[in-house]
Amino acid sequence: KQITREEFASMLANFAKNLGDDVTVENADKVLGAFADANTVSGWAESNVAWAVENGIMGNGGFINGNGAISRAEVASMAVNYQALPLK
Repeated sequence: KQITREEFASMLANFAKNLGDDVTVENADKVLGAFADANTVSGWAESNVAWAVENGIMGNGGFINGNGAISRAEVASMAVNYQALPLK
């Protein structure tokens, strides 16, 4: 089953939390408000998507498309952008 971009951002945020990273965002509305498609992010995912945007994990192409289906290439890109552990 396909998942959305906001669902994957949430998975990454949960993974980061499990590693002990701080995923707190002071003002999610401000972070997301910089994007014309901020309204595509569901209320439950706002803080996770804002964390991903604030940390350069997503939104680098100028859009969020929170409720859009994520492609394999986008998953790979977001995972590499997060890269919790350095590649060896």
